[in-house]
Amino acid sequence: MNFNVAKVIPSGNFQNHIPETEIQKVVIKNNKDKILCFLEDLSSTCQIDEDEKTQDISKEIKYSNNVLFQKWIKWVEYNRHDLRYNNISFHTRLSLLMKKKINPKGVVIRKDTNHNTYIDFMKLIEYLKQRIRTFQLFL
Repeated sequence: MNFNVAKVIPSGNFQNHIPETEIQKVVIKNNKDKILCFLEDLSSTCQIDEDEKTQDISKEIKYSNNVLFQKWIKWVEYNRHDLRYNNISFHTRLSLLMKKKINPKGVVIRKDTNHNTYIDFMKLIEYLKQRIRTFQLFL
């Protein structure tokens, strides 16, 4: 049987031509990076810290890397995810997400040389809203 693939998919990129099914939509939603899910939840609760003090999210918020990792551990346990990142692998994965996805259009999350992570929650919330809009267009 002869089939001219170039007529149907001129680019040859089959990833862009996956049929949209309900199962595919569920798979895409469930395969969202868990660190992005964590950041999404953190952004929705960032206005109150552990001491129940209101934080000004219009300013960048500083977390020591250890504190951010402890928040991650609590989030993983609370949500019953089976994720086994240690402190180093968590921050390595976060750095990769920062470089490839989160920060291309502006500094949303940054790290310093003193083991601190800074999160601009206003920019993070805008980034997450944009991701939701893009996802909804895809669906």
